[in-house]
Amino acid sequence: MFHMVINKFVILFLILAILSPNYSFAALSIGGEIGANFTNTVNLSAKAGTTPVTIPGTSIDVAVLSGIIVKYYFIDKGFLSYDWPSWMENISFAVDCTHNRVIFINQPGIFTNKGNRTYWSPFIIPTFNGNFFTLSFLFNYRIPLIKSRDFSDGRLFFYAGAGPGITFSSIEANSPGVGRGSASAATLVAESGFSLFALKDVSVDLFFRYRYCNLGYKFDKGDSRPPLELKIENNTFNGGLRIAYHF
Repeated sequence: MFHMVINKFVILFLILAILSPNYSFAALSIGGEIGANFTNTVNLSAKAGTTPVTIPGTSIDVAVLSGIIVKYYFIDKGFLSYDWPSWMENISFAVDCTHNRVIFINQPGIFTNKGNRTYWSPFIIPTFNGNFFTLSFLFNYRIPLIKSRDFSDGRLFFYAGAGPGITFSSIEANSPGVGRGSASAATLVAESGFSLFALKDVSVDLFFRYRYCNLGYKFDKGDSRPPLELKIENNTFNGGLRIAYHF
């Protein structure tokens, strides 16, 4: 169902792009985005007390990604425009905020001691669920693929970019005595995609994004037992659709 909705949006905006008149777009834009969040199989690192262990091969469920983006193009048209040097016309800066759920459901795993000896202990990982919020600051460079007389800046672009970000997260276990943990971490973000101006002030992007961060959680059990510490080395991939208004 989700894929059918995205396909209908894409077809609609492609039709509007063919039928609508051409204009040059403005410097500032704001948009919404929706897509999917995919996470590589991760190795969890945990410690309760003095014994560190790894929990290899944990799968995290695919989740819906949603967000908003504010982007500024270094051109001399529209709101907050300025007479920037011509070499900056294909550069933009964006502030992007996304949200996705994170869930890894009961699945078999093993404990591997990191010390001088190795112990293998079959067990079932509790179900963890929570939220990821990522704030990103991206510099993008665009390459015009289609231009016209009226749309001199370009109508269809390929773009790529990267930048730093920060991820805020909280997760909770369904197992009694584990509780909730929160974490934040610096994040590396990279993105590429295609951007089409379907209407006078509306662009449609199909994007692919990579995010990396290393999150560390501490679950305070609220008693005399040592807290559970959990680390996730997070490699995620996002694919989706963005619609932005330019003014």
